[in-house]
Amino acid sequence: MYNNNQQNIFWSNYKWLIIIGVLFLAAVIIMSLFLISQPSQPTANIGPVIEEKKTAPNGLQAKLYLEADKLEFSQGEEFTVKILLDTNSYDITAASGFLAYDRDKLAVIKIDSQNSVLTMAAEEKNENGVVSVVRGQPGDRDWADSDDGYNGSGGLLAGVVFKALAAGETEINFVEDESRLVLDDGYGTSMEMSYKNTKIIINDK
Repeated sequence: MYNNNQQNIFWSNYKWLIIIGVLFLAAVIIMSLFLISQPSQPTANIGPVIEEKKTAPNGLQAKLYLEADKLEFSQGEEFTVKILLDTNSYDITAASGFLAYDRDKLAVIKIDSQNSVLTMAAEEKNENGVVSVVRGQPGDRDWADSDDGYNGSGGLLAGVVFKALAAGETEINFVEDESRLVLDDGYGTSMEMSYKNTKIIINDK
């Protein structure tokens, strides 16, 4: 069991490093193409520019939360639960939302990430009562800016369309060990997280 846990941690970290590496490479290519397309500028009278490296402070707090148009539905009704994120004014390059739900009460119809604030899809799955969404955005390794990656509140990661199956109360909860926001620092640094889950009431027809 201990070895399995070590392997799970290794592959989880390895997956995030691959995602960050791909995003950083995409940003470098885009920036290179932009610089190539710009006309050369005179360099006279331009002094040296020293940019101070920004070190991410400890305890950066971010939030993932769920939102639905309403919380009470009838059997057979379909509804969308939005996975929303709040970066607390810091720049991120990746986010993951893993949702656990009761398959006796709910069925997943589809995962809709068409309007996601993060443009690159890394994973979208629905397996064994867990929905997983992992997405990213090219960054520049500067978590304190807001000109790339994503920086904001109320940003949509994805919407999950559920169908109400059986009457009763049920919850849709984040799998906290797998749900995170990743700083635009080039190292795959996860922010400290808070979560807001949701409770659904299903009525008989």
